[in-house]
Amino acid sequence: MIVYKKTDLVYTDYEWTEPIITKLTGSPDRNLFKRYEGHEVLYMINYTCETKGLTSKEDAELIEKLLHESMPFDIKSQNSVYQWLEKELVSQYSS
Repeated sequence: MIVYKKTDLVYTDYEWTEPIITKLTGSPDRNLFKRYEGHEVLYMINYTCETKGLTSKEDAELIEKLLHESMPFDIKSQNSVYQWLEKELVSQYSS
């Protein structure tokens, strides 16, 4: 299992506030996803890699790029971010 860390992030414009740990454990839920909060981005990258069986740094970087550059601004909750990522990854890997 890959664990993507702060030092692995490609983008450097994240905020690093003290995370609310309960928001960053378990499955994505209805909690608000803050796309520029580094801890939340790492959580989503690692969770997605784990659940989708993605094991390379390149996979994790693709997820980071999708979150940073392509995710629509009307997607708000962790769960909706994850669902969007699932669809995007299918599209990326089937092309």
